[in-house]
Amino acid sequence: MTGLTIFVSCMDRRLNRHLEKEQDGRNLFVRNAGGNVLGLEQTLGFLIENFNVTGIKVVAHTDCGAMGYVYNAVKKGENGIHKQLVDEFANEKFADRLELEKLNETIQKGLAQKLFGNKGISVSSELVKLNEPSENGKAHVAVVTKASVMKYSEIAKLMNLDEEDCYFLQANSITELLPDLALATGKLGIKDVRLAALDSTQYRQVNADFEILKTRGFADKAKMTVVRL
Repeated sequence: MTGLTIFVSCMDRRLNRHLEKEQDGRNLFVRNAGGNVLGLEQTLGFLIENFNVTGIKVVAHTDCGAMGYVYNAVKKGENGIHKQLVDEFANEKFADRLELEKLNETIQKGLAQKLFGNKGISVSSELVKLNEPSENGKAHVAVVTKASVMKYSEIAKLMNLDEEDCYFLQANSITELLPDLALATGKLGIKDVRLAALDSTQYRQVNADFEILKTRGFADKAKMTVVRL
């Protein structure tokens, strides 16, 4: 049987159409702020242990909001929301945002190789150049799902949304996504968070995830709903 490739990418909505070209049912997708491999280590380990995974591809991008946050945190001391992500760059040298975004691709690829290369997993990476403005503050939606092979356009359509308005966060553990959701609601201004159960087997766990977010105060920052697709 042909092996699966896991795509590790940023949650940015502008990557959806680019990534969807690879959503052919043979690739798994996980996403967070900046495509941060360490932040998804638990999910990646589970997928590799339980599926026939032969490759990981890290997809970083230009004009990255997460890297904008990292840049300000490192250069200006503005931190507190996503310390784990910032710490990866604390001792690195970069002159501007573009250098930082290129560095992010290199760092995340290196982390994937370090963590999973000894398991016979091939690791590759890509830096996608985005020209469309991010439009932070617009009424975008954060869609939270488990790791999936499902097309983003299909998920969005089932919720009566346009995929271009959706930031996708994907991990098997909601705790892995807590700093990323904090960044989305605190820095990107997202006020609508939807936890999507992609099938009936996920519904109970997604409801449990919803309760975790409530106890962490996310219901005070954004409207949160559970959606059963």
